[in-house]
Amino acid sequence: MNWKDPMFWVLIVLLIGLVVMMFFRFRQQKKAQADQVNLLDNLKVGDKVTTHIGIYGKIIKIVETNHGKVFTIETGDKNKSELELDYRYIAGIDDKEQVVYDATGNVVENNNAEEIKVDEVENTEELVKVEKEKTSKSKNKKNDDEIR
Repeated sequence: MNWKDPMFWVLIVLLIGLVVMMFFRFRQQKKAQADQVNLLDNLKVGDKVTTHIGIYGKIIKIVETNHGKVFTIETGDKNKSELELDYRYIAGIDDKEQVVYDATGNVVENNNAEEIKVDEVENTEELVKVEKEKTSKSKNKKNDDEIR
């Protein structure tokens, strides 16, 4: 190929573009790996985690082995179970917040939510009545705030 040939320059530009894309791809991958290593090094007993396969749990024990760390996580609310997982299966920290719904299916703001256990309420009508009272109180409070 001759350097005066336009195809030569197109090939050079394509190769430079490929090298730049590979550089950014490897840099991004290296940063993600460093973040994951940092996350795994800072995990402690009591942290809520999620795994790569979608299991949520709380770390109850960490054991260092010759193949790396092994985490024992506790899953479930009522029927608790324990799983031992290799450190590579921990995807991240579970930082989701619980969403509270009222009896009509509307989302209740966390700062206004008072826990109502369904077991303590005798029937659904009573639960709906309590929820309506709470929503009317919060609407009245909002109206009072708007008037001021």
